[in-house]
Amino acid sequence: SEQQHCRKESSLTLRPQPTASSILGSWEVGKCDGLASLQNPQVQAWVDRRTHIDGELYASLQEGESMEIWALGKSMWGSRRFEWSNSLFTTHLLAAESGDALLRFELEVPPNEVVTFVLARSSCHLNVTGDGAAKGKSKKQRRQSRPGPVQDLEFLLRLRPSCP
Repeated sequence: SEQQHCRKESSLTLRPQPTASSILGSWEVGKCDGLASLQNPQVQAWVDRRTHIDGELYASLQEGESMEIWALGKSMWGSRRFEWSNSLFTTHLLAAESGDALLRFELEVPPNEVVTFVLARSSCHLNVTGDGAAKGKSKKQRRQSRPGPVQDLEFLLRLRPSCP
């Protein structure tokens, strides 16, 4: 049947003991738009019955950077058209120091629901502005301290479903 076909293609296949899904991706320079924007990486999950999802988002952040996750319900599988009004939840993390950061969340998803997770961060690349405006540095020192090539930033999203 069509429903069984969709279940096989889903990244969150539901079984008596569902398995976790891990997605490795990146915020690409020029393709993400900071916090509270749909112009960011998105991951969709479809469930056929009420499901509890525990999730974790891992990323390296610089001191003062933020990352957030939005879960939007009533999505259409494969579509990037959503409304913020369908938000199931949002959670936010502000890094107190540079290094690896972990943002945990959990969510109860109604049956036959497609959820879209939007993964956002305050800065989508490393060292693009440099510290050229730093006080007390000469023009030559500022030029020498400019960063190398811009790098995309990776993330790891883990979703663990369980059926109540």
